[in-house]
Amino acid sequence: MAQHIEVGKRGEELAEAYLRKQGYKILGRNVANPLGKRLGEIDIVAEKAQEIIFVEVKTLAGSPYLPEWQVTRSKLQKMERIAGFYLRNNGLMERSYRFDVIAITLWDGKEPDIRHIECAFL
Repeated sequence: MAQHIEVGKRGEELAEAYLRKQGYKILGRNVANPLGKRLGEIDIVAEKAQEIIFVEVKTLAGSPYLPEWQVTRSKLQKMERIAGFYLRNNGLMERSYRFDVIAITLWDGKEPDIRHIECAFL
């Protein structure tokens, strides 16, 4: 497996554990558009206090750059479309929702740096 895929998978695992520890219920991982053209996926769908949270996880290993800088407007637009499908297909259109980013930097021999940016897209 390519190193960047391993880093991304590790980041998603850390993000899920972080969210659970913060009291979030995990509803899904790697949620994709179930119809037609593949738009990509939302890394984690969670719930807390009756709110649905769509989470994009960005992870870098030993980089001086911030992983959250990798979230583009195009990614947001795709997430919005997939979130709409998810809400409709699961009968959740009346629920409030938001988009968060969890940015993780992995360091050799150190604890990862995890930053949770709530309501990342306004």
